[in-house]
Amino acid sequence: MLTAAGGQETFTVVATLEEEQEEDLGEEGPSIGDVYTFSGPMYDESEDTRLGRFDGVCTTTSSPGPNAEARRLCNVVATFSEEREGAEIDAQGVGRIEAEDVVFAVTGGNREFRNARGQATFEYEEREDAIVLTYEVDT
Repeated sequence: MLTAAGGQETFTVVATLEEEQEEDLGEEGPSIGDVYTFSGPMYDESEDTRLGRFDGVCTTTSSPGPNAEARRLCNVVATFSEEREGAEIDAQGVGRIEAEDVVFAVTGGNREFRNARGQATFEYEEREDAIVLTYEVDT
């Protein structure tokens, strides 16, 4: 879904993870400094039309033990191909590893998103093999 009004835009995309890599650095198991990298194609909400690709990297910043959630600082870029002529939108934030959804800050991008501000909600539970992202941005 894509809606825009007065410089505000809300849209939802679906990212499927084709590539994932987890680097266990330092102590064995979850620990500070571990790196998780991921990428894959990005589709419209119905998953009928490919819109571009999705790339991200997260670094574990807190691994307090079995009674508390580990946290990761993530940077994620959505790159649109045809529909938006290669425009990229950037989001970053700290996510809880076990969370069902996480809200990151939209920190800009390029082309039509060069001044974008807002938030991106990452929903992990809605679809088993994909991440549903809803962007709410001021452009």
